[in-house]
Amino acid sequence: LGTAALAEGEQGGLRAAGEAEEAEEAEALAAGAGDAEEGADEANGGLIKVLRSLISAAHNNDVAELRAIIEGGVDPDAVVDGMGFAPLLAAAYRGHTEAGLFLLEAGADPSLRDYTGRTALTLFEERAARPSVSAAFRARPAAIARLIREWPKPQQQ
Repeated sequence: LGTAALAEGEQGGLRAAGEAEEAEEAEALAAGAGDAEEGADEANGGLIKVLRSLISAAHNNDVAELRAIIEGGVDPDAVVDGMGFAPLLAAAYRGHTEAGLFLLEAGADPSLRDYTGRTALTLFEERAARPSVSAAFRARPAAIARLIREWPKPQQQ
């Protein structure tokens, strides 16, 4: 094998490893969100289902579903999944800029932190810095990270 073919093989392996790692983390996130409230569904009627849908929509970049839930009166920071992710953090973790922007505009708090202390800004910056994805893909999380840095801070009461 030539140097170029070897380098291409290494990049493909890194990319595949990164994708597998993301899939495992997404599974863990979904499992954590589901397991924590398994018995509470019946006691709380449909509320738990709506909150699970909110997190799921953020994880899946489903802006239409996010809009429907939030316009229905649900606070965009109303739920935290099993990994400590509010919807904006879930969108940032997955690099979903459309969902992230919608949630910010809907009033999501960009200063919330996940279980490791990361904010949406940190997560979008991490996504933008990943060498295993194309420069074009990294540009969108980088742009929303800049937006979050400039986002108005909540008023102190």
